[in-house]
Amino acid sequence: MFWNKPRTRSMTKAEAAQYNSPEEAGRRVVESLRAWLARAIKDLGPETLPPEVRDWYRLDPEPAIWFDPRHPHLSLGECHRLVSGIPPYRPGWIEWTPKQARALKVLHDARAAVDATKGVPAPAALPILECAINLGDGLAQAHVAPWEPIAALGQNYSRQQSEKGHEGARKRWDGAHKAVGTIVERLARECDGWGDPAPPSELWPRLFAALENAGLRPEDRGDRYDCDGYTITRDNFRQKLSRLRRA
Repeated sequence: MFWNKPRTRSMTKAEAAQYNSPEEAGRRVVESLRAWLARAIKDLGPETLPPEVRDWYRLDPEPAIWFDPRHPHLSLGECHRLVSGIPPYRPGWIEWTPKQARALKVLHDARAAVDATKGVPAPAALPILECAINLGDGLAQAHVAPWEPIAALGQNYSRQQSEKGHEGARKRWDGAHKAVGTIVERLARECDGWGDPAPPSELWPRLFAALENAGLRPEDRGDRYDCDGYTITRDNFRQKLSRLRRA
């Protein structure tokens, strides 16, 4: 990109205005975010994860068909699309390798940064996101040498806290998994007004109500429900219904 080339002179006012425009900020943010997420997903290695969480971390690197960096609101929309496949929290019961833990840090921080811009107009949100990315990049470089001892202290504390919560998180996940399975089995037997199996689209909101009644405190994320350490996606729910009805 033009802006990444070494410069031997100061920008003119016109160049500075173009560089700081929402359009150029949006272009840079989308490119940076896509590159950071792709690297993090690669380091995470989704294919090595347990099957029940393998689909939680996904990235479609191809730009959306509607994406046009000339329009800031579309650049911001592309940022939200890129992080939409990242859950808001990481499963605490999986034994992550140090490399995976670093990748997860990037992924979840990226989602948190983009989510924080919800409701903020694109011309204001995009410079904020660019500053967040630049700050993260600067901190990562500073972390290599002078801040290594500080980082090690934080990692040791995090590891101790993780070990304490690991067993409890696993028990909560197991309990939620069994409860959700029982609820889905019951919903699979429900019929519509004609006596035919009720369609998944009709049962999806009923699932949320059933999860609430079971005390699982579900949170509606649009295409998935997060409840007490366990997540069920709309596609997963449809597949479970299909398997149960074929049995």
